[in-house]
Amino acid sequence: MDMRSTIVYLAATLSTFTLIVLWFAGSYQVLYKKRDSVYKALEELQLHKSGYNEKIGRPEEQTAKHMFEISCQIFEQIITSYNKTIKSPIYLIPGILMGFKSIVWNQKQSI
Repeated sequence: MDMRSTIVYLAATLSTFTLIVLWFAGSYQVLYKKRDSVYKALEELQLHKSGYNEKIGRPEEQTAKHMFEISCQIFEQIITSYNKTIKSPIYLIPGILMGFKSIVWNQKQSI
């Protein structure tokens, strides 16, 4: 193998490695932000649930219940968005290798 071929192979290897590193770094950034938004939405949901539980039997009960239901809907939308992202082809392989998993939640599940 001559020097020219070695340089070409080295450049191709370095380019491919760089592309993979950038792919994984970008995927991590997107998936981490989406997963973090799920955790923040869960905290918000827990706050609304505790607020609703405090208001049971009071005149503000209906308002608190409505806010809790809206919070549940928002939480479900955020989980759906995260799960769609993690299952998309561009994020699937890096997501699996970096430990990101789909989140399963149903409204009957305790918060």
